[in-house]
Amino acid sequence: SLSVELPYTTDDEALRAVLGRRSGTPSALTRFPESAAWFSLLSAAKPDELWTLASGLLGPDSASAFDTADAASTAAFGMGLSELLFSWMGDELGVLGSDLGPAPVFFASIADEKARKRVFEQAFDSLLMGRDISSMVGDQRVPRIVFPRWMRAFLESVGVKLVEPFYLIEDGFIWLSSSAETLAA
Repeated sequence: SLSVELPYTTDDEALRAVLGRRSGTPSALTRFPESAAWFSLLSAAKPDELWTLASGLLGPDSASAFDTADAASTAAFGMGLSELLFSWMGDELGVLGSDLGPAPVFFASIADEKARKRVFEQAFDSLLMGRDISSMVGDQRVPRIVFPRWMRAFLESVGVKLVEPFYLIEDGFIWLSSSAETLAA
């Protein structure tokens, strides 16, 4: 057992509120598979709160980049980043590595399943994102987020590799990986 108390001071009221919270045991820890070799987990606040804190520390360029991405998200999916991501995500985010292969598994807790379903359906109904449900690992179907060929080709022509992750929604979490086998295990 290790207990550490570090004194801190800050003039930032939002940061003081996050740092002043008593941390609990993240529920993700009970959901890791036996094959988990390592993990990194953040369970300090919801992503919108973390972004507010981080953007203040990162400076005006990060806020400008967020605004650009937010406008693009609104144009592409009819919803900004706050709705697309922050509206349904909980306060646990992380990544884990598995003994089963090199592909990491990213995860986030789901605070509002109805909002997540609505957001996913709206995104999958757009012309820019779809869902491929043809992958099977054993008897488990593992869906994949896919993008149109023309979009992938265009982005690759300017040096951007677009990831098309497999995903599973299970027990209050979304799990994403480039490997369907690792994810299913």
